[in-house]
Amino acid sequence: MLARDASGIVVVNNLPTTGFTDSTTLLASTDLTGSVAKGQTTTVNLHLKSNSTLTNGIIQDITVIATVQGNGITPINSTQTGVTIKPGDSVTVQFTFPAPSNVGSYTLTFYSPEYGRILTSQTLQVSILPSYQLLIPAGIGVAAAIIILGFYMFRGRRADKEERAEVTKPSPKPKPSSSGSAPAKSLTRTGDQDK
Repeated sequence: MLARDASGIVVVNNLPTTGFTDSTTLLASTDLTGSVAKGQTTTVNLHLKSNSTLTNGIIQDITVIATVQGNGITPINSTQTGVTIKPGDSVTVQFTFPAPSNVGSYTLTFYSPEYGRILTSQTLQVSILPSYQLLIPAGIGVAAAIIILGFYMFRGRRADKEERAEVTKPSPKPKPSSSGSAPAKSLTRTGDQDK
């Protein structure tokens, strides 16, 4: 490296011999990490793209440092050296580091000493359990609640049907009493016998 200008552009000694001008900027983005468990090994991908349109432009060979800091912890660093980015190309750089051991929000910053500035940063949320591990017990709880609710609803409907069946049954006809004989009816006529 011969020099670096005020905006972070690195000038090297292997430039093309014909009229050369290049204003290369690195465009950086990351995969969203979401929530990670405290102390869990975490992997984050940094995507770098050179915006140079010159085929004979500057080839950048840089070191990238990922730093996790905040909430009073000693910064956690992960370094990748020899990251080479050709004009117009994209490169993915992978960083692996342990998540902080305390729950909270932290800043994850990607910096390159050769580039001379922060490439990008994002928030890293550290929780007791990663978010997908919280969804599993919650899903089990919802399924159990549905089963229990279904059981009580089915049981309640069966009891209602039995009650309705008892209400709509016809009342039994009274049986004649067997304790005495029924009164006898006379079939004789009175007063008509003279004719």
